[in-house]
Amino acid sequence: MAAFTAAVLVFVVSACVAISVASPRAYEELKIEDLRGIMSPEIFAEPEFEAGPKLTKPYLDMIQAARAANRKKANRLLVAIGFEVAGVVLAAAAAVSTLISSATAH
Repeated sequence: MAAFTAAVLVFVVSACVAISVASPRAYEELKIEDLRGIMSPEIFAEPEFEAGPKLTKPYLDMIQAARAANRKKANRLLVAIGFEVAGVVLAAAAAVSTLISSATAH
């Protein structure tokens, strides 16, 4: 019975971890200040090789933040999968134990 209880608890933990991945989170976006900075007339007056990095930096920062957030989500999903596997193993062990106990009792 303890193995079944442990299996259920492990499945509950895996579900909670998986749900945490899907929960709404703040996301990286360009702010008005960023847009004003990259849309200034001074930037467009600069030669292309100087203005390019200034125009693309806010977008690169946003992409890097999104990738970091996705890595964290992927890691949490791997943890959830690990708990699911542990839950299956515990449930199988409990079932085998119950079957063996039942067979030896008769």
